[in-house]
Amino acid sequence: MLPRTTGLRGAAFHALRELEADQPIAAIRAGLASTFDDVRVRAVEALIPLARTSVIAAGLIADALRDSHPNVRRRAFAALCDVAPDASAAVRTALARGTADVRAEALLYLAFKAKAADVASRRLIADAFDDDDAGVRTSAFFAALGQR
Repeated sequence: MLPRTTGLRGAAFHALRELEADQPIAAIRAGLASTFDDVRVRAVEALIPLARTSVIAAGLIADALRDSHPNVRRRAFAALCDVAPDASAAVRTALARGTADVRAEALLYLAFKAKAADVASRRLIADAFDDDDAGVRTSAFFAALGQR
């Protein structure tokens, strides 16, 4: 039953976007306000093409870094990486606006996926050693190792 209702919610969100085609952000905001995480994930995904030209859409992606569900936060970080000018910019935003799990993921992404070892990236990782969360500090340690 659950996959069927997930599909129905997805179809309803798609229909809402079609009805509100002249104001796409309005439909996406409604999706982001849904109580269902799968709809919020779809809403974040819908922001990606808009975020390249809309500051509002990019801001909504950054806001989703604090969502109550980890799937939405993960998808928001991935979307941020897609639309940010570079890996450091995406990580800076995640470190400033994300929850602890997003901040930890961002540090590991910077060192191991983006393989960034420039001065700015090293500074982001070094600053994370002062984070309030132990998991973020641990990720900073592993990221610093990965940059070596």
